Amino acid sequence: MTPVVALDSSAMLSFLVQTAGNGFLDRIEVRLSTSGASTSVADFSTMLGSFQASTLTGWVGLSYGMGVVDTPTSGRIAFRYGVDNVSTAGNYLGLDSVVITSAIPEPATYLLMGLGVAGLMLRRRFSA
Repeated sequence: MTPVVALDSSAMLSFLVQTAGNGFLDRIEVRLSTSGASTSVADFSTMLGSFQASTLTGWVGLSYGMGVVDTPTSGRIAFRYGVDNVSTAGNYLGLDSVVITSAIPEPATYLLMGLGVAGLMLRRRFSA
């Protein structure tokens, strides 16, 4: 599960996944909660996508868009590992390099832009 992140319809989740393959059917589901800081399993009802492979694929890059988010909000993304029959079908699933990009600027971005504008105004004032 990710920390709380700012989400809008332009946000994108990218990550790498790898299965051990060779007949095993390990599966990962990517689920979304737009309930802020909630960690309740019931809030992760939106499935963004899933991945399953029965052969060794190496690291595979996956990306999922947040087009289901109508208005800017905060939420979390969770990864659910699933195997239908652990004794015969489960083996291994690796997850790496999780990145969430969004067009919503973070508060620190606004602060830096404000400082830059203030600096330009002071420079203009002192040079005049």
